[in-house]
Amino acid sequence: GSTTAQQVVPRPSIGAEPLGGKFVDLCRSPNLTSRETCGGVIVTLIDAHIMIGQKYPDQRPFCPSRRLDAEQARQVFVNWAASQGDVETMDFPAIVITALRERYPCSALPIK
Repeated sequence: GSTTAQQVVPRPSIGAEPLGGKFVDLCRSPNLTSRETCGGVIVTLIDAHIMIGQKYPDQRPFCPSRRLDAEQARQVFVNWAASQGDVETMDFPAIVITALRERYPCSALPIK
C-alpha cells in the first residue's frame, strides 16, 4: 500500500503567545500591503459571519449596518483597538470578533 504524506499543522501550545497584538500591529503598519491585508482579513471574517448568520440568525455575533470595504473595516478595528488596554493578550481572530461585536451589536437593530 502507498502511504500518503500528511501535512502536520502546528497547533499553538497552551503557553503560545497570543496573536491579537501582532494583528493590531499589522493593521497599524505604515506598509500599505500590511494594512490592506488587515482590512481584507476583517472583511472576510465579516462576510463569513454574515453568511453563517443567514443560516443561523440567532447566532450572529455582530450586525454591521452597512457593507464595509477593507479600509473602513481596518479603521473600525484600529479605532476600537486604540480604546482597549489589553490587545496584546487577546487571541486572533477572536480579537476581531470582539471588536465587531462591540462596534456593531445585534441588539441595536430594531426587531422586525
